[in-house]
Amino acid sequence: MSTAQGGDARKSTQPRVKDLQPASNDERLHRVFKSNDGIAAAMSEDLCARRSRTSYDYLVGAGDAASGSNDGAHFIYHSNRKPTGGRSLDYLDGDQNRTASAPYTRDDHGHYPPCLNFESDSDERLLDHQIRMLEAKKAAATSRKFTNSGPVGLLAFGLTTILLNLHNTGRFPLSTVVVGMGICLGGGAQFVVGLLEWVRGNAFAYVAFTSYGAFWLSLVCVWTLPNTAAGTSVIVEPATGYFVGVYLLMWGIFSFVMLLCTIRMNVAIFLVFLTVTLLFLMLGCSSMANSAAGLRAAGYEGIVCGSLALYLAFAEILNEAWDRTILPVIPMTQLLDWLSSRTQKSTGGSVG
Repeated sequence: MSTAQGGDARKSTQPRVKDLQPASNDERLHRVFKSNDGIAAAMSEDLCARRSRTSYDYLVGAGDAASGSNDGAHFIYHSNRKPTGGRSLDYLDGDQNRTASAPYTRDDHGHYPPCLNFESDSDERLLDHQIRMLEAKKAAATSRKFTNSGPVGLLAFGLTTILLNLHNTGRFPLSTVVVGMGICLGGGAQFVVGLLEWVRGNAFAYVAFTSYGAFWLSLVCVWTLPNTAAGTSVIVEPATGYFVGVYLLMWGIFSFVMLLCTIRMNVAIFLVFLTVTLLFLMLGCSSMANSAAGLRAAGYEGIVCGSLALYLAFAEILNEAWDRTILPVIPMTQLLDWLSSRTQKSTGGSVG
């Protein structure tokens, strides 16, 4: 090797002063995009598009899955597929009314334009949010997945409610079928589902299932304890019809509070708690007034309540199994948008 060639080799290995100059943020971004087309496409979609997995858990409020925990799974609340009409299929997401971002394409020179203005505080916060979202998705990929136990609780609630209210209509006696379902399914299964929802961090489902599971267990005790207490104990006496009515009205008040929570969820779960609130109020008033006709009317209303709970359970099972909306539950935001559009049309028609 000649001296000139050796000098050229040493010269080529020395870093140039230009390379040591700090590159601007835009230059860094262009350099990353130019280095690998696959990485550029992935980063552009993650940073500029709204993508994630669809959740079919209809027992959580809008945005609940994105707050209250550091678990990465709580950050995943968007749809992987491009939604029809630019809307998110996740109708439990607080940002579901936001349309999808425009496609991120290259310019005339084949480069990806910068999607963020680094001199803007809002864009810096957006970039920080997107970085945390990517880190959360990576953590969620390796984290433990908890199965949605809500359908089991809804099935337990719906089946037991229908059987009890078939008795309330006067067509069937209060047999061991209702008592057995009340202990095993309405009480035991619902209570266990509530504990599982507590593990998942779903406060609403935890309160609802554990409370109604305890209700069924207590109702069975109200039915069965007089068989051992009457005539043998002077402390525990069988409950009067009026006091049973007070007991049911208290559960009606509790159901009304839970009904207020469902306003931010979907129409299906709202109708379930609306009918269960009316059921408790009708049963309570009928028991206090000793009205057989009111009890029969409450029985038919309770069948509707149980059927709605079964519909919601089947919606969660089928929609998750097929990964598409087979049984709609109609998010409240969509209902409000529809009502708002109807109001605007009627107002515009009256003005014209």
